[in-house]
Amino acid sequence: MLFRSEKADENFGESDSKSRKKHRALGIDLKGGLGMTLNVFDSDILSEKNYDMFFYDELPSFLSFTPEFALSIIPNFTWTFEPGLEVLLYGGALEAVEKYSSEFSSSSSFELQKTIPFEVLQANLILQIKLIEDKLVLNAKVGGGLFFVSLYTSYSELRPSSEHHFVYPKVNAGLSFEWIPFKHLVFELGTDYNIAVSNKVFLSYLSPYVLMGVRF
Repeated sequence: MLFRSEKADENFGESDSKSRKKHRALGIDLKGGLGMTLNVFDSDILSEKNYDMFFYDELPSFLSFTPEFALSIIPNFTWTFEPGLEVLLYGGALEAVEKYSSEFSSSSSFELQKTIPFEVLQANLILQIKLIEDKLVLNAKVGGGLFFVSLYTSYSELRPSSEHHFVYPKVNAGLSFEWIPFKHLVFELGTDYNIAVSNKVFLSYLSPYVLMGVRF
């Protein structure tokens, strides 16, 4: 019968732990997917104060489906709670057509077309909580960024077109779940709550998203 010393057992355990850590991903995720921006407040609320004209009766409930890209770095510690960073970029556009007509003359009727493209650049601090080791995690996020938005207006008759551009800082917080079926594959499902930081506008929206990516 063979016996193994305690020192040998200790060395074997350390070697096994190092081997498993060596084969884990580094903690860098590159993901892409689809999101949606959902306006939380009715834009009519904004007409009560002297806000930017862009936000006067312009925003519908649903803004747009948005392509989304994210790069996150979460150091590969063995802790249950792991801190990290994320940079996120998404954007979309809204098309709206409104018809105006006069009750006195049909010749004064015209159509007004509005195109509202927007982009968001966002950075998050992440606290990742392991639910199932190397398989399922919960991400708590808080961060901020910039909300870029434009308004292009054109008419069906001979009137000059117009365009306006705005940039607003924003803050956000959210939760997401990450499922890791394989070492280098990850799926993420989550949502953020966003608020524009400005004394001119009162804009808040939800941004749910579904992402798929690779882990390095």
